[in-house]
Amino acid sequence: MNKKTILAVLMLALTASSTFARDLTERKNLGGVIAGFSINSAAVENESAQKAKNRAKLGGVIGVTFEHKFGKVFALETGALFSNKGASEKLETNALVKSGSYTVDFYSVDVPLIAKFYIGKKKIFNLNVGGFASYSFKVQTTTKIDFNNNPVFPNDINNKENNPKDADGDLYYQPYDAGLNVGFEFISKKGFGAGARLNQGLIDATNPKYNIGSVSDTKKIFHTGAQLYAIFKF
Repeated sequence: MNKKTILAVLMLALTASSTFARDLTERKNLGGVIAGFSINSAAVENESAQKAKNRAKLGGVIGVTFEHKFGKVFALETGALFSNKGASEKLETNALVKSGSYTVDFYSVDVPLIAKFYIGKKKIFNLNVGGFASYSFKVQTTTKIDFNNNPVFPNDINNKENNPKDADGDLYYQPYDAGLNVGFEFISKKGFGAGARLNQGLIDATNPKYNIGSVSDTKKIFHTGAQLYAIFKF
């Protein structure tokens, strides 16, 4: 290892140590990265009519954030988050069906705008509230049905399909969403922390233009989710 390489390593170590030693609660502008998982729910079908039970669907979230502080108490944050939302339901068993499920995944980019209120003497906790806009760049449905060896349906079903379209080319699920969120975070003076956030979409995820034959879809679906994540600020 030559002298230039050793000098570069030492400079990098000094820079990193000074960054971690800095009290981030005094800084006005903060970048950040977050990663975690989400618990999502949406009523995909009418349970009594479709003989199905809606259930929670696990997903993930990862992304970057930017925060600007106005004094020690108030801050605004935005960013770009990649998330997996959606819904899942379990089909009820009967003479034909041994087990079955239907899942829809919304692979999305979320852009939040969040107001943060730092509390406590050390200002390492914050309550936050705001809204978000979302676009799903991919929507995928998964159908799994195991039949009871019935001659009417001799083969099990295990299909993954993209967002279905009707004869006119209208998508069943709309890719756009916007809504509200509220959360709580802990961020240490070194920048490490964790948070929890509830999200509620306000736009119907289904497309009212979608038709099955001559019948329009009238079932409304709204995204609801809870995120638990680790965070690092710098």
